Amino acid sequence: MKRWLVLMFMMSILGEVAAAQNLSVITGIWAPYNMEEKGKITGIGTEIVQATLEKAGIKSDIRLYPLARAFHMLKKEPNTLLYT
Repeated sequence: MKRWLVLMFMMSILGEVAAAQNLSVITGIWAPYNMEEKGKITGIGTEIVQATLEKAGIKSDIRLYPLARAFHMLKKEPNTLLYT
């Protein structure tokens, strides 16, 4: 149930933003929610974000950074989505 609510909330926020412009999606390293395994970004949070973006029809590449750098990028780069 919680997963469904998160998906609906994120879709409502992302729809118009992504339709108008490119969206940069970034995350910090925080296992088991976001991590890299065998060169692929995985985790519970990543799965939810990927499903939400797919349902909203938004194509994006998720990039993984140390959390401090991700916060800095969020402040400086327009059209950036940071998730945990």
